[in-house]
Amino acid sequence: MKESNKHLFWLVIIALVVYGQSLFFGYTYLDDNVLVLDNLFFLKDISNLGRIFTTEVFHLLHSSAAYYRPILTLSFMWDAILGGGALWMFHVTDIAIHITVVALLYLVFLKLEVSPKLSFVLSAFFAVHPALSQAVSWIPGRNDSLLALFVLASLLTLDNIFLHLLFFAGALFTKESALFLPVVYGGWLFWLKKEKRPGKLMTLVLSWITVGFIWFCLRSIALGDNPVKYSLNTAIETVVNNFSAVILYFGKIFLPFNLSVLPTLVDSKLYLGIISLLLFVVASLVWRPKNIRIYLFGLGIYLIFLLPGFIRPNNYYAPDFLEHRLYLPIVGIIISLSQIISRIIPAPSVIPAKAGIQAGFPIRSGMTKWWSRMTIGVILVLAMINIFHSRVFSNQLRFWQNAVAHSPSHPLAHKNLGAMYYFDQKYDEAEKEYLLALKLSPTEAMVNNNLGLIYFNRKDQDKAKEYFLKELALYPNYDNAHANLAMVYYQDGDKDKAEEDWLTTVKINPDHKETLKNLAIYYSQVKKDPVKAKYFYTEAVKRGVVF
Repeated sequence: MKESNKHLFWLVIIALVVYGQSLFFGYTYLDDNVLVLDNLFFLKDISNLGRIFTTEVFHLLHSSAAYYRPILTLSFMWDAILGGGALWMFHVTDIAIHITVVALLYLVFLKLEVSPKLSFVLSAFFAVHPALSQAVSWIPGRNDSLLALFVLASLLTLDNIFLHLLFFAGALFTKESALFLPVVYGGWLFWLKKEKRPGKLMTLVLSWITVGFIWFCLRSIALGDNPVKYSLNTAIETVVNNFSAVILYFGKIFLPFNLSVLPTLVDSKLYLGIISLLLFVVASLVWRPKNIRIYLFGLGIYLIFLLPGFIRPNNYYAPDFLEHRLYLPIVGIIISLSQIISRIIPAPSVIPAKAGIQAGFPIRSGMTKWWSRMTIGVILVLAMINIFHSRVFSNQLRFWQNAVAHSPSHPLAHKNLGAMYYFDQKYDEAEKEYLLALKLSPTEAMVNNNLGLIYFNRKDQDKAKEYFLKELALYPNYDNAHANLAMVYYQDGDKDKAEEDWLTTVKINPDHKETLKNLAIYYSQVKKDPVKAKYFYTEAVKRGVVF
């Protein structure tokens, strides 16, 4: 017990050393600005707690995504209330979740009868792995670390039906891929642990169905008639089309030298994955896994939780393979790896003092020293890579510069780098990136709108109007384009058209703060309508607008 406590203590220290710098990181402007920055008025209000479970994660700002993530939003609410909206509090929680997962993983290894020292080494490998930095240093990436937390906790509590169901529900309300968890539970109970009680299985199955039914009902309320639909045929087709990403992610596990904030298959180096996969297969054949069932169970976890991330609503959108999605699948590979290493380096208690043979592999007396030095070296190298790579999440400009550098064919990378230049008032650089995004994808959302903003700032009203109208021709329900077009009309003196587009904006997005403010001022100063002015003033203040 004392040894386990010592191991857990050092795992906490290791994780803090690697990720402590993230406490000072800012926004990346990939989802964190929408989920957190623009949404603080909602997150700080505890009365919105119930709405979290009946609202799509982006629908708080009336987006057209289709993600049901109530636990993620709940965790953001915790941070916003405790930290008063300060960004460091969100990073504190990210690190705390990661440390908890590392500790749970260590306990899982002990449950699988992996030696304490090897459990510590493998958990440290997970704690510092640079491919997981996106799940810890990038605030929205915590959805996958939360999923891992609930999955591991639910495995460890299978003998306690109440705690198990609590953690299973936590996983399901975190991410849809938790629907595959009953398969994992079945493998753990009846394949690994050889459970003999059919009554227990029946109780668990009925409980899983009950939790799943509640989740399905609440999710249906939250998503409603959302326009983004996923058919079974399209899901299978997109998984098949993107299957080579299995190899891509494999390379990031064993040779993490091609890390990116927005990786795509087109721009990634698959040879690192091929080399890694071949080495893994060779190692599995040369040193037969100590327990083949645990080995296969680990591979199953890797695929079960990785493949759902390949699903897209259609084949037209350029898919990305963000590294935070590897957070739980890598656990499966590490579990499989534990069985290979256990064969190569048996527990110290069974290593003979003199040279001998262990399962066909020569174990020399100096091997434990060699093993210790090698593992320390690997963990140090991974930790250093992580520390340097994590810094791309420190601010929005570094983040999107990395995205363009590693994924030059992705229009989103150019679009958002352009937006960062725009925020810095570097309009020429922004225009260049926007035009590159349109060249790659002529229908890329928001790009025409953003070009319109550049021309609006250059006082070129006609060109600004042209691009705002182009955006609305492609996406007639894009609230910002209506709001921006209204500003052009207003400055041109066409106040009736401005009013029309402002009203359309708040019809599409009742939380559009700047438009609520503009309408309050418009009805107060221009229309002299105190009733409407008071209404929009009140709505704006509710959402944190300061007049």
